[in-house]
Parts: sequence; structure tokens; C-alpha cells
Amino acid sequence: MIKVICNGEVKETDCRTLLEFLREKGLVTDDPKSLFGFAVGVNDEVISKKDFDQYILRENDVIEIFTMVAGG
Repeated sequence: MIKVICNGEVKETDCRTLLEFLREKGLVTDDPKSLFGFAVGVNDEVISKKDFDQYILRENDVIEIFTMVAGG
């Protein structure tokens, strides 16, 4: 188990990759459309959606999840 900081909150997780972590949080499902509407940065670097499954989480990674909101 490692600790990461997600949107300012310390979280403990057994997830190995960023994709697993996003699934654990309920942001990503098996539906490809679930990848739309948000962006993720780790340690001040934007991670491409195609790399979510390859990004290995490390102790004390700082993860920021940005969701898109429509408005006028």
C-alpha cells in the first residue's frame, strides 16, 4: 500500500497504475466514453490518457484531477 495525494487529500491505495487508481475512484469504467471530460496531472505533469495504464504510481505522488464543466 502506498500513500498519494489526490486533489489535496492523502489517500492510501493498493493500485499500481494511474488507470487502476482512476478506476478505484470511479472515474474510469470499461466504457471508452468514461475517458472524456477530465484531465489528470501527476507531480505537475499532465498525463496523456493513452499513458494512464503505463504510469506507475509512487509513494507521495501528487495527483490532480480536473473535470470539465459546461456553463455560460
